Amino acid sequence: EVYGEFRTGKTQLMHTLAVTCQLPIENGGGEGKCLYIDTEGTFRPQRLIQIAERFGMDPGPVLDNVAYAKAHNTEHQSELLVAAAGMMGGKRFS
Repeated sequence: EVYGEFRTGKTQLMHTLAVTCQLPIENGGGEGKCLYIDTEGTFRPQRLIQIAERFGMDPGPVLDNVAYAKAHNTEHQSELLVAAAGMMGGKRFS
């Protein structure tokens, strides 16, 4: 969980992590997938494409490796986290 004042770079940080966690371990990544739970409606796939290109990654597989969900309220967010735990058991998430 990340929180802070408006326009301090929280979304940029999360978009960057969503891409860089997929980098090979020898390049500082986690060589895995990403689960992105959006509570503010700020997720932008186009931004992930730009970041992937900056790191020399193929944007298609990068986007395919991001599981995205929009949480509509705190109860829904909790439900998504339970579902996420089940997803992470079967695949490598960073």
